[in-house]
Amino acid sequence: MIGILRVPAGMFAADDEAAARKRREIAERLKKGQEVSVTNTGEVVTPNDPKADGDSSLAIPPGKLAASFYWYERDPELFEAERTVMKMKQPGFKLEKLDDGRLCWIGEVNPRGSNGGTWTLQVIYDHNHPHNDTFGGSIKVYSIKPTLEDLIKELGELPHILRDTAGYLHICTARAADVNVGRVQTSAATCIGWAVKWIWMVEAWMHGEFGKEIFDHDYI
Repeated sequence: MIGILRVPAGMFAADDEAAARKRREIAERLKKGQEVSVTNTGEVVTPNDPKADGDSSLAIPPGKLAASFYWYERDPELFEAERTVMKMKQPGFKLEKLDDGRLCWIGEVNPRGSNGGTWTLQVIYDHNHPHNDTFGGSIKVYSIKPTLEDLIKELGELPHILRDTAGYLHICTARAADVNVGRVQTSAATCIGWAVKWIWMVEAWMHGEFGKEIFDHDYI
């Protein structure tokens, strides 16, 4: 018999608040022009800190039950597959663990090169990844720098964004058709790819190169 994992009410809201605190911590360092390193315990440190030594991999404790709350412990093969694909497709992103146990990747993208800016992204897996139970799927892509909230203040609006349970904005990186049918297994590398396309189009729109019709595509 498969046991039912019951999640206490409000747990995910607390998770999103924890993730938001981490983003603010990193954003403060970025605003000061400091380099940022993330240890494999999820702590943000300066690059010369001894804690920054070593690679960015996370060791999964042995002997965990299959009914573990964390997806990467329930399905270590999927976890290894995620790390392998990210190493190939997005080697500049580093893996970290949030205080609430969720895994996320942090890295920079610059879709338009010298014609655009560098965005710092945080890509967070839901506790029960993979799923398509909520619109947007089980991986959320947040922008640490610039923040989506600041961009909306500047532009008045942004297309194809969602809010998490704590009200923070993230980029919608799953096609509507994929979410509706619930058959597509999301991956961090794929979500970053969609986020890069979204950023490219947002910057083109901001620079007046295209109208809002540029967002009228089936990818989302």
